[in-house]
Amino acid sequence: MELHQLRYFVAVAEQRHFTKAAHALAVAQPSVSKQIKRLEDELGAPLFHRMRGNVALTPAGEALLPLARRRVTTRVIPASSWCSTKPVRAIWCESSSRERSTWPW
Repeated sequence: MELHQLRYFVAVAEQRHFTKAAHALAVAQPSVSKQIKRLEDELGAPLFHRMRGNVALTPAGEALLPLARRRVTTRVIPASSWCSTKPVRAIWCESSSRERSTWPW
């Protein structure tokens, strides 16, 4: 998980649209889509319901959004903060498919 992926995630969540988020971030829309997909693959859950013309957060996206906003603005968040939210813990902290001894940022 990289900081720019979280920035892109927050922008898409706030804009409710990939193209508008890309414009606000001053990057190409395919880059935003690619990084969001990588983030979803890493977390093992979709973050957005994609609908024609806009997007909506999934429960996993709703759980991640306040933590991502905090991460993007503060640069440092202890792992315990991420794992204290049950949906995030289920996706990331307790995943049996990957062992995490350190956080990737």
